[in-house]
Amino acid sequence: SIIAKEIKDSAGSENLQLLFTGWNKKGLNRQKLGNIDFSKKVGGIKGFNAMLSEMKKYGIEAYLDTNFSLTESFVGDGFSKTSQAARGINNSIVKLSLKDVLTNKYLESDYTLISPKKYSKLGQDYLKSKVFDECGMGVSCLTSVLYGDYSHNELFNREDSAEEIVNVLQSAKEKDVNILGDTGNLYSLPFISLINNLSAVSSNDNKYYRDIPFVQIVLHGCVDYVTESLNGSENIQKDILKLIETGSGLHYTLTANEYEKLFETEYAHIYNTNYTYLKDEINNSYKMLNEALHGLGDKAIIKHSYMTDDVVCVEYEDGTLIYVNYSTNDYLINDIKVSAMGYCRVNN
Repeated sequence: SIIAKEIKDSAGSENLQLLFTGWNKKGLNRQKLGNIDFSKKVGGIKGFNAMLSEMKKYGIEAYLDTNFSLTESFVGDGFSKTSQAARGINNSIVKLSLKDVLTNKYLESDYTLISPKKYSKLGQDYLKSKVFDECGMGVSCLTSVLYGDYSHNELFNREDSAEEIVNVLQSAKEKDVNILGDTGNLYSLPFISLINNLSAVSSNDNKYYRDIPFVQIVLHGCVDYVTESLNGSENIQKDILKLIETGSGLHYTLTANEYEKLFETEYAHIYNTNYTYLKDEINNSYKMLNEALHGLGDKAIIKHSYMTDDVVCVEYEDGTLIYVNYSTNDYLINDIKVSAMGYCRVNN
């Protein structure tokens, strides 16, 4: 709560939303499916409720991360591969495969896919917790990863899975629980309050001459969305310009831990999340983003144009124009100067 309050005060954020992860009693990457059981390291349920009260006081919306689709199998976590894992057509247990960008091949991960037949029951179990009377529910890739389950030759296809996901999200909506989900497939959009990890660039699976942010053009003004985490950005200036172009919100993963305690451990993937090291970058990034997009959050994007290969113009329904220049040279149009690696907002 101290970090959240400092961000809100120093950055001046008017719309700060937090997703709490790593709260599980079993450990950072572990969660007993269907259970809300807080670690004593975060103060248990009393400590979490106290933190929620602080968030509410500051006007910060909070979400609690829950697990539906993927799990790492640990003894004692109550997950049974035999009865709870999704299976392929040959009845084999299915693991998540991730694409290697260097080899363009799919590599099997350590994550087992949970059978979509279990989604509704998991949703019911999670929503029994009174925690969700005070905060929203993060459902991670439940809203982005869609797969079937063909265990023992019983057909449960992707359409069946989509229906199960809708049942979960509909149940949360009926209980007035806000939902935060990754990317957001079409059938999940009516239920999502905030879309997380919406990429601001194309996947490059298809080699197009230019990037067009079609998804953001459709969604802007209808539902809030934030980009993928900017932790460890190689070019933060360019990344913020891409957020300005796509009308995306800022996203960072933060911890109170020091780098040295995480480096060369199994949690090295979050070593660059220490708030102390990132706070200046966050403040500067938010200031730049807010100056560019203030007042446009509920406005539709009606046009996206390339002026050159490196300069784009985004037009909003109220007539506001946003020019973004990715080149190393200034750009001039109608007596308007768009600085190199910068932007220019022209109000109607």
